[in-house]
Amino acid sequence: MHITFEILSFLLLPILLARGEIQWNEDCNFEQSIDLGASFYFRSPNYPAQYQPETNCKLKAATNWANNQLELKCNIDIPKDKKGCINHRMVVITFVDSVENPKSTRVYCGKREFTETILDPKKYAQMYVEFTSNGNKTGKFACTVSNKGVK
Repeated sequence: MHITFEILSFLLLPILLARGEIQWNEDCNFEQSIDLGASFYFRSPNYPAQYQPETNCKLKAATNWANNQLELKCNIDIPKDKKGCINHRMVVITFVDSVENPKSTRVYCGKREFTETILDPKKYAQMYVEFTSNGNKTGKFACTVSNKGVK
């Protein structure tokens, strides 16, 4: 079953790229508009194995309609420094107009699960997620971004 899914994903990726439904590059950077009821996976390279040192990933996600709730659910295992999330971290910014004017900004590391949501009745909900790993430690993360619709 797992192998079948990977083969189907490999075969469908060029079609999705051609249709403009998913933007992806080899540097672990993604940009995704999410239809009502749809979900998108954002995972560290090599997942479920650990990512390589010095890995950096970005995700920019948005709903396709105003008044739709965008939800990010993550399960992370990112090394935590003695003084907190310094060298290895996932930053989640929620916004509606521009990332420079965020509704919230949160920083995560360690081994944990978390959920972030954003909803604006008149505008598109958007999220920017940036994962940074500096140094020689490794870890992993798996997130699902979903458009939950009107709440």
